[in-house]
Amino acid sequence: THTARNSFDDIARQKTDNIYNLSKTLGHSSIRVTEAYLASFDEEAADDTKEAIVIDPGDDGEKISARLSELGLELKAIVNTHGHFDHIGANQYLKENSGARLMVHGDDVEYLQNADIAASAFGIEAEPSPDPDTCLKEGSA
Repeated sequence: THTARNSFDDIARQKTDNIYNLSKTLGHSSIRVTEAYLASFDEEAADDTKEAIVIDPGDDGEKISARLSELGLELKAIVNTHGHFDHIGANQYLKENSGARLMVHGDDVEYLQNADIAASAFGIEAEPSPDPDTCLKEGSA
């Protein structure tokens, strides 16, 4: 099957200069964080505005925001490939501090809302994510 993660990996291999693996950049090593990515666009926009999306921000919203600022990027969207707690930990912080739209597949909305329950099974505390602004479905871009 062709998943959102596979599609993103294909893009990352094609144009790595605008794809940042935040997990490696920020030095994450805990179970709370998976591979988080930041992708930037409009590199040569007329108004010098560079836009970005963050994919699967597992944790450390403050560090992700700092990296966005460092790169001169404006966060436009937060995309969760699925709703597991280790992919959504920074959703709340990033959404509140950037106004970015939150997107996830419609089948995963319940996971966003119950992240604290799933995390507790691993002995970890987690906050539920805000509700998504956009529910994605297969084939949507």
